[in-house]
Amino acid sequence: MLRDESSVYLNRYWMPPTLGEYTIEITQKGGRISRIATVELKAKQIALRIPTNTKNKELIPLAVNIAFATEKNCPEDIEPQGI
Repeated sequence: MLRDESSVYLNRYWMPPTLGEYTIEITQKGGRISRIATVELKAKQIALRIPTNTKNKELIPLAVNIAFATEKNCPEDIEPQGI
């Protein structure tokens, strides 16, 4: 997530709508307990622009797909799992 003073605006503009929610099992590992978690899935395609300071005229914008998976309603004493 974007974290600065304008993050509310940026997250509303930049973050795509939710594509779906999935229930997954998070296994016990180290000091983490196993639990069932709800994960929210989002995806978006962005275009990486050509650098303004390049002299290479053959460059073109590059389309990149980004996927976000974030745990919803995580217990307060546990750090949310995200991908």
